[in-house]
Amino acid sequence: MPFLFVGHGSPQNIVENNSITQTWKKLAPELGNPKAILIISAHWLSEKLLVHAAKTPKIIYDFYGFPEELYSYHYSAQGDPELAQTIVQKLPECSIDHEWGLDHGAWVPMAHIYPKGNVPMLQLSIPRHWTFEQYVKLGEKLRYLREQNILIVGSGNIVHNLSLINWKLKIGAYDWAEPFDRKVIDSVLKKDVNTLLTLPTSSREGKLSVPTTEHYIPLLILCGLFDENDQTKVFNQVYQLGSLSMTSFLIRQTSPT
Repeated sequence: MPFLFVGHGSPQNIVENNSITQTWKKLAPELGNPKAILIISAHWLSEKLLVHAAKTPKIIYDFYGFPEELYSYHYSAQGDPELAQTIVQKLPECSIDHEWGLDHGAWVPMAHIYPKGNVPMLQLSIPRHWTFEQYVKLGEKLRYLREQNILIVGSGNIVHNLSLINWKLKIGAYDWAEPFDRKVIDSVLKKDVNTLLTLPTSSREGKLSVPTTEHYIPLLILCGLFDENDQTKVFNQVYQLGSLSMTSFLIRQTSPT
């Protein structure tokens, strides 16, 4: 299976018709026919590694101050308790969770990609105190799922600095945001995981783009899934409000040369 990093941006994307959501709507045919989807969202941080196992995951409206229509939007999704149990058996450090569901980092893009909710979905948490290297190792442990027709999705944002948002700059980036985003893109295209591990802390651009790490971590976990025959497609390379990057990646297998 391919795997996917989605810049999810604002919850407002659930009701907006823009270039980002239009691209999401066209993604499903490129993703094949997954048996299930395992989502790693920036918005589920936990003390230890958890996987949600509800048969029907609840939709979490984990955002505040948005128009009422967002809170009344309903997305019908089904879970996959059997896959959750399989993951726990493979990963002794992982435990079953019955409390979470699908947060907006998961269900907002998925409602556009799979609007019928006809592919089972479940979330994997982000242990908040792990090192960057541990997140990559987690991805390596999940790599076997690609062979079992499971689509793995990381949902975050490469550049995500809410404290410096410029509400007047609907489309556009600060002078430090776009260069950092481009460095990340270049490293992903080269499968240069070592550089991706150091970029957030090695420059002013990185420290401003990744002031907190939760939106960057899903990309690091996906780095553990890389195969030598993978090819990366970059999409939604859009900058919003000065300090948000919607850049996304679709990584899929090509035939060996």
